[in-house]
Amino acid sequence: MNSANEQQDDAENMEECTSYGQTVVEDDGESERVAPIKIVIEEPEKSAASDVDPPTSKGVDGNKASQSNTACQREAGEKVPADLEAEKQDDEEEEELKKLIGQSYEAIKKILSDVNGYKNEVEVFKGMKDSKEYRYLDEMLTRCQLGLDDVQTHGDIELRKSRKHAVNYIETILKTLEEKAASS
Repeated sequence: MNSANEQQDDAENMEECTSYGQTVVEDDGESERVAPIKIVIEEPEKSAASDVDPPTSKGVDGNKASQSNTACQREAGEKVPADLEAEKQDDEEEEELKKLIGQSYEAIKKILSDVNGYKNEVEVFKGMKDSKEYRYLDEMLTRCQLGLDDVQTHGDIELRKSRKHAVNYIETILKTLEEKAASS
């Protein structure tokens, strides 16, 4: 059985070490004696080859045992907090990318809508290259091309193809405008 002085000493020591942990060192069935565990964090000396050497830790969260436990969880197919956080971040980035790609498709759609209006004007155009109407149509179609140049594809191959198709479509209309002006 513990004397009153031993219990008081143990209590004082435990207050100092509670953040580190404690362990049972005696258990006679009726009472147990608890002793604090001292945890050592060793800071290795800095070498000339490296400005910062990681500390070697023993007995605290993040130590080799915790790292080993994380590795075991991963081997067992379990997700660890770091994996879950990375997965959540990946999902958020993927959603943001989908949003940006959708905005790019909308921008192309808007530009093509404008182009179709100019195409109708090109079809009925009868004039010379130096006419005000020719310069207006040429300028507006060129601005549409420049607008397509500003559309980001974000690495999406289908979006890139759509943008390229729209650029080619505008070039065809510009060529038609030029031919009509030359024949007049």
